[in-house]
Amino acid sequence: MTLHELSIEYARSADLLWSRISALERQRKEEPDEGRRDLLEGRIRPLKVMYRETRAVARRLERYYVKFTPCRDRPPAPGIRSLYPMDHRRRK
Repeated sequence: MTLHELSIEYARSADLLWSRISALERQRKEEPDEGRRDLLEGRIRPLKVMYRETRAVARRLERYYVKFTPCRDRPPAPGIRSLYPMDHRRRK
């Protein structure tokens, strides 16, 4: 499995979390009992944290190789011999 494929899996998981959050928020809005609304809010809060973290990981995995892609639109900075950034795995 590549990092790109893994990012797709994380994005799917984030979508599932968001659909569950949406369902619970609809249920909370329709709930007449104050105590029950508080319980639903207690269930929603950790799901939102999980959603944000999952989306962040998906984005990071999706863009992991971007930092190793050369920028051909601009000249290299002084002192850099190549357009390619140095990769710590290629040091000699």
